[in-house]
Amino acid sequence: MGVVTDQLVPAFQAIGGFLAAHPELVAGLAAAWAAFAIISTVAGWIMGLIAAFGALSTAITAAGGVVATIIAVLGGPLTIAILAVAAVIGVLAAAWIGNWGGIRDKTAAAIAALTPMIQTMLTAIEGFWTLHGERIMTIVSAVWTIIVTQITMALTLLSGVVTAALQLLSGDWEGAWTTMTTVAQAIWDGWS
Repeated sequence: MGVVTDQLVPAFQAIGGFLAAHPELVAGLAAAWAAFAIISTVAGWIMGLIAAFGALSTAITAAGGVVATIIAVLGGPLTIAILAVAAVIGVLAAAWIGNWGGIRDKTAAAIAALTPMIQTMLTAIEGFWTLHGERIMTIVSAVWTIIVTQITMALTLLSGVVTAALQLLSGDWEGAWTTMTTVAQAIWDGWS
């Protein structure tokens, strides 16, 4: 028993010392673990919803074998993808906390460089909209009205043709004539 204790205690002390010397690594591992736990939980919820909906009908239940096979095949790659995302999050968290490669300074410099350009673009867009916004909205409104009118006329025509055809097939000649004249008048009114 003493031999195991004599070897394990120094190993754990070395690991503890390493982790104490690298707190950003501990934070990164914690962030990766948290990301994995969250993503795995959400994936579990999704799989649970799929299973719950699978019980709604016998058709889906019959297809359950196919769904189970798909889940089994995708389970491996899905798990690997979740682990990869969690690892990336962990590494980024550790890099940010430890300021690896000056990541925080470089990010601040990038934001400082982009902020004036973004502000200039937003000011230009605002000025353009102030000058032309009313005209643009008038054009868009007119185009939208034309689109709605054309769709309405097409639906009226289609509905009328189907109704008139059914009336002709059932021998209702007068009803078919009334339907065709009503549709023609509606289309004429839409164009005028």
